[in-house]
Amino acid sequence: MMNNTASARPPRRYKLFFWIILGAFSTFFAEVTAGSTPFPFFAPWGILIVFPLYFLHTLFFFSIVFSYGKPTLGSLYAAGLLFGMYEAYLTKVVWTSYSPDGPMLSVGGIAIFETLMLVVFWHSVLAFMLPLLIGETYLTKSRELVGLLPQWVRKRGRLLFTLLLIWAGLFTSVNSPSPLISILSTFSSGAVLLLLMVVWKKKGGDNYSMRELLPTRKACKVIAVFLILMYVGYSRLLHWDKLPGFGPQFIVWAIYAALIWLLINNIRKSRQDKIAATTVVGFSWKTPVFFLLLFVLSAVIGELLHIEIVLILFSFLLIIFPGLFLLYWSVKKAVSS
Repeated sequence: MMNNTASARPPRRYKLFFWIILGAFSTFFAEVTAGSTPFPFFAPWGILIVFPLYFLHTLFFFSIVFSYGKPTLGSLYAAGLLFGMYEAYLTKVVWTSYSPDGPMLSVGGIAIFETLMLVVFWHSVLAFMLPLLIGETYLTKSRELVGLLPQWVRKRGRLLFTLLLIWAGLFTSVNSPSPLISILSTFSSGAVLLLLMVVWKKKGGDNYSMRELLPTRKACKVIAVFLILMYVGYSRLLHWDKLPGFGPQFIVWAIYAALIWLLINNIRKSRQDKIAATTVVGFSWKTPVFFLLLFVLSAVIGELLHIEIVLILFSFLLIIFPGLFLLYWSVKKAVSS
């Protein structure tokens, strides 16, 4: 048995386990919250397709942001936007929508509302930034990411996260077929996260910093290869017949080019930034257990209220403004002298 100390370098198996936890958090907040994949840690589709997708994206962009600069809101958000663009070639949702009726509004072959919701907030914030923030704050000894948040957010962090979980639980009812599925999905998936956290802390994983658990540049190259192979394989496996013509694809290429420029410039500017000093966040097992039960309860309430349309409209209005603000912030940082 190993006794970990803060000065020791983490073994590879510890790093891999931490990466799995980050991938699990990413999968949970993106897929379970949306009700798109109710059982990502139990069903073959979730284990073989969905989890690897979030695992590889999270690891790759986590490594890029931390290895080549300092994490900032601008660099993290730009990386999250690129993460979210998998909804183009992998799922084709950027072009075709997730609705069988097609996009509500399409401009140049791009589904506007779906792209705004999924790329500008859902994947960039819920699937990428939030898992990294939770992972570092509660599972490591470092606090680089908490210091990026405005003071008023840090002071009200627990309240804001509680409200976020209530909304997320309610939103699971949008795609869930029944209250029973909502209960089983939210409880089982949340229990997996809780179990991973218990094992990690019992093994002393929180003695390491986020940077110590970072993939090496060599490992990042391996992750990039797997990511490329996944894009090649998944793009043909998932709705290949819905791939549009040259025009809509060209717009997506232009978006990719703009986002890559945004990420590179934010990373370059981040090297001049100072990391704000923050205090260690206290941890009690009562907190994640409370959050899990709150999430399950909110999901059941969402099923009983039958307010799916209201939730969709409210959610779009709720999340589009912080998403657009982060986009503005990221662009502002990239072009500032």
